[in-house]
Amino acid sequence: MTALVRIAHSEESDVQSHLPELRTQLTRSAKVWLFKSVPEQTFFAYQREWYKFIRWCRAHDVGHLPVFSDHLTNWVAARCDAGDSQSAIKQGISAVVFFHDQYKKRKPDRRDAWRVLAAYRRQLIDAGWRPDEAATYTIKQLRAMTATLPQDARGIRDKAALLVATGAFARRSQLVGLDMGDIRFSEGKIVLFIARSKEDQKGKGRRLVIDPGAHPDSDAVGALRDWVDVLASKGIRSGPLFRRMWRTTYGYTIKDHRMDGEWLGHVVKTAIKDAGITAPSGRTYRAHSTRASGATMAFRKHKPSVAIARQGGWSEKGTQHHTYNRPEDQESVTEGLM
Repeated sequence: MTALVRIAHSEESDVQSHLPELRTQLTRSAKVWLFKSVPEQTFFAYQREWYKFIRWCRAHDVGHLPVFSDHLTNWVAARCDAGDSQSAIKQGISAVVFFHDQYKKRKPDRRDAWRVLAAYRRQLIDAGWRPDEAATYTIKQLRAMTATLPQDARGIRDKAALLVATGAFARRSQLVGLDMGDIRFSEGKIVLFIARSKEDQKGKGRRLVIDPGAHPDSDAVGALRDWVDVLASKGIRSGPLFRRMWRTTYGYTIKDHRMDGEWLGHVVKTAIKDAGITAPSGRTYRAHSTRASGATMAFRKHKPSVAIARQGGWSEKGTQHHTYNRPEDQESVTEGLM
């Protein structure tokens, strides 16, 4: 039983005790599945923000379910006064909406809350704050990064992860969530099945293709084959694709446990450092750099916008994927004009 199921099942849980007038016509099983309809990490983030909201409401002697729009605006303003991060405040507003929607309560008007947050953002910008976007690397830099990895089993694993994550425009959760049954090699390419993702709220899953690279140091297909061969040599043909490893006197012991999301960030930062690459001003290299770099490379190669959106799991009709076009050597429209 997952932690999420335990929370939804427990009558003594904070979620149950803080939500009066529950939908009594729902069975316990239905409540469990409703809670599970939201990705687990998102649910726990919402739950954390919801508790903050409840505590504030109790301290100010106001109701929280349903909440009046002015009280929500006051809460957002109080968090701005306290210097909370913009992302946490946004998540807090979403959490309030989520729990009102989950229990069919009248949702507050959020327009004033968003106006307050917009004013807070402007104030932070005037004070010198700038968005901390994940820095991107070029294909040349990527090859330099993989060339720094050791030639042992751990290096083979990390190289495969770095190249697959870049080629798939993948989030770290998507990469570490891959099982061996989610990959296959077809006509010299990798076909990946992304079973779960933040964008896929209905859990349909999606397939994507990664072509072989033109250079051994950027060939995701070859790198992943090498890692699969390492696993096969240990008799591993199913279960998690990217696994924990322990160094022993005789090499490495590969465990059954899959890697966590922090691992990809460590791989990126270490390879960047060892390759002597410096992050541009205002940006940092981290796990999300694989997703941003893959998309940026595709934009620079003039790949169709729809194809880029499809590869990264973004809406093909939306514009979100364009925010991932972050070349560090921005072309200037004034070149040659002055």
